[in-house]
Amino acid sequence: MKKSHLFIIISLWLFYAINNYFWLSQNKLSISYDEGIHLWTNLRFVDAFISPEHNRFNALLHANTTHWPPLFHFTASLFNMIFGVSYTVSVMTNMLFFALLIVSLYLIGKKIHSPSAGILASSIVSLYPIIYGYSRLFLLDFALTSVVTFSVYCLIKTDRFKDLSWSIIFGISAGLGMLTKWSYLFFILPLFLYVAIESLRDKEKQLSLDRIKNFLMTVVVSFIISSVWYVLNIERVGFALYRFKRCIENPVFQPLEGIQWFILTFNNNMLSFLFFLLFIICAAMFYTRKNKNESILLLKVSINH
Repeated sequence: MKKSHLFIIISLWLFYAINNYFWLSQNKLSISYDEGIHLWTNLRFVDAFISPEHNRFNALLHANTTHWPPLFHFTASLFNMIFGVSYTVSVMTNMLFFALLIVSLYLIGKKIHSPSAGILASSIVSLYPIIYGYSRLFLLDFALTSVVTFSVYCLIKTDRFKDLSWSIIFGISAGLGMLTKWSYLFFILPLFLYVAIESLRDKEKQLSLDRIKNFLMTVVVSFIISSVWYVLNIERVGFALYRFKRCIENPVFQPLEGIQWFILTFNNNMLSFLFFLLFIICAAMFYTRKNKNESILLLKVSINH
């Protein structure tokens, strides 16, 4: 990484960190219901850390009593243990994930085009209203965005599962993604299946066998990491899925209205008009030129939006 690019990335992070800290310190708005649940879980992890030593491991295993995976809460509790327990410190945990986000975007841009493209991507995304807005909330979505972006980079680096090392790293990122939020699966699974299918098209038998081994290694690693929480909480996960099923079956549930709201708010709440226009132009240009790495991003943009 060039020194100038490193300087820009560090400057972006410092700008976010300093502004978010002062904004959060002065913020008088009451927290939302979801934030309250996540903060409560975070405090349970803090209590687990300061519990008697012989009960600490057991306390950590049972600190999360919600149906949400615990990675973000656990990470925030570490911040609280180091910098003190407060709402501001808890939310500033997002700065760790913001670093992951902009570095991952830089590396993706560098991989598929050039280092300058990576810097441009990191800079533009940093200015999205939805990004700096969610960075000031104690919710799972900001961390999820960062982990998904990192996983996309890892998936590209697997070179369609030719590279064992990056296949394992992608498996680790996938496991951590599932420990961040359930919806990680919906973002990464289509890309994962696309790359897996493409990897099987290789006509060279030995190479195909190696790719299958690397693919299986990815699955095993991600399962082992994610099962740390999911296996222990299988009943809670099943109950949450049952509630989700009942919600979908409810006549009040109107998915088309949700899609309509997303389209109407996409401009102002998520990108702003300037970046919305830039997004449309770049998306149109992107669809006209593809290579093996760009097709992965093309699929991600198509599915997620």
